[in-house]
Amino acid sequence: GPAGKISDRTRESAVFHVRQGDKRLCLYRIDSPQPIRDHVKVGDLVPLDRGAGGRVIMAFEGARGAAYDKIRRDGYAALVGDRSPDLAGIAAPVLRAGGGVEGAVTLTMPASRFNRAHIEPTRAAARAVSRLLGA
Repeated sequence: GPAGKISDRTRESAVFHVRQGDKRLCLYRIDSPQPIRDHVKVGDLVPLDRGAGGRVIMAFEGARGAAYDKIRRDGYAALVGDRSPDLAGIAAPVLRAGGGVEGAVTLTMPASRFNRAHIEPTRAAARAVSRLLGA
């Protein structure tokens, strides 16, 4: 699927999060083949208000503030050190049929491997998942 393709292409971990209450739930994940990576697993709950994936979900749910305005305008979040100083993430929204945000596809990597070239593949993967969900 789209997450597998993006992980193969970038050699980073690809994750799909959805909101669960005031957190976000990791529903799906493909680990980076590289030895240094973050270790969030399927079923883990992580903060909604920290990290690229959580911020994308909040932005597309209408959160207020300049940071969220920028994410909505750009269509993605690319953040280094937002959830943890050593991690970076690039996330884009997965939209549901009829509007609204289903969740976020996030490419997650050590901060040292952050690469803006991975923004477009992340956005493409999120669009592909949105299409699979009928958006």
